[in-house]
Amino acid sequence: MASRLLLLPPGSTATFHLRRAAGQTMVSATLVELSDAQAGGPYVSFQSAVIGGSERVVAPWASNVATLPTGNAVWIKAGTARTVKTVLHESGSDLAVAISSLPCTGGGLCPPFGALLVDDLQLE
Repeated sequence: MASRLLLLPPGSTATFHLRRAAGQTMVSATLVELSDAQAGGPYVSFQSAVIGGSERVVAPWASNVATLPTGNAVWIKAGTARTVKTVLHESGSDLAVAISSLPCTGGGLCPPFGALLVDDLQLE
């Protein structure tokens, strides 16, 4: 993990406008789920699209239970760092990327809310 990370609190979204060079078709980032309880974490959404295009690509993501101790007073558990990727097939130099730390919508079966660390957002 790098020395500069973006912390997405529970229920928040960060949207990025990126400019890509010719031949770059993949957007990737490293994500770490955080929990303020003994287990749990956010529901993660990672989406990318070409601005002006017609396709939005949603990365598949399976929640990773945050069980690793952090030493932080608020976010006491973390999941393992994982890389998420999307591939864009449309042409265009301007991209939009939205990364969300969403609250659970599953009724009473929800784990505690969690935050998300975002690192190494890049085009390949």
